Amino acid sequence: MIKDYANDSLFAAIIAGSMWKYGNNEESIRPFKSSLSKNSLLYKWLEKSPISPKDNEAAVAHQTKAQKEMYYDGFHPYEAYCSGCHGKNGEGVDIIGPPLAKSEWVTAADRRIPISIVLNGISGPITVNGKSYTFNGPMPGLKDNQIINNGTIANILTFVRNSWGNKADAISTEDVSKVRMADPMILPIKVPLHNPDMSVKPDNTK
Repeated sequence: MIKDYANDSLFAAIIAGSMWKYGNNEESIRPFKSSLSKNSLLYKWLEKSPISPKDNEAAVAHQTKAQKEMYYDGFHPYEAYCSGCHGKNGEGVDIIGPPLAKSEWVTAADRRIPISIVLNGISGPITVNGKSYTFNGPMPGLKDNQIINNGTIANILTFVRNSWGNKADAISTEDVSKVRMADPMILPIKVPLHNPDMSVKPDNTK
């Protein structure tokens, strides 16, 4: 059955994301990968190796010890919940999710922007780093997810905001809590919850 869907972009993203989370090393993934065609989308996804946060210590040198721990703690939740749509290394997945690497939405100076997107979701098209992306469906928000709490979201965002060439302030649990409790209608006008205006850009000047 898996071979039948190995070239389906959504299926490949879901399977690859699960294997990165639970296999998490080349030795455990190799037998499964050997059963796939080398030309399949799933095989190509599994060929890519995630960048360990320990290899990126220079990127978080500006952060406090507590913030660094948040960064490291965000790595595995990112793999489990986000990498299937945004890629192991934040490179994005065609027609599913835009890149997070060098994304102005991720590193926005107004921390409410990335927090609100994670909590409330977003739908395309959206422009990231000068390129427009359109998706098959909207990104679901995590606001009503009973498993992922404010601390986990803060860790994921702190990790994403300081990986793959990104560099930005850490996101605290309190930051997430404030946005979660706020009425979405009073959030910054530059937070596009649905069908974002292509002329609107996140403000990185604050």
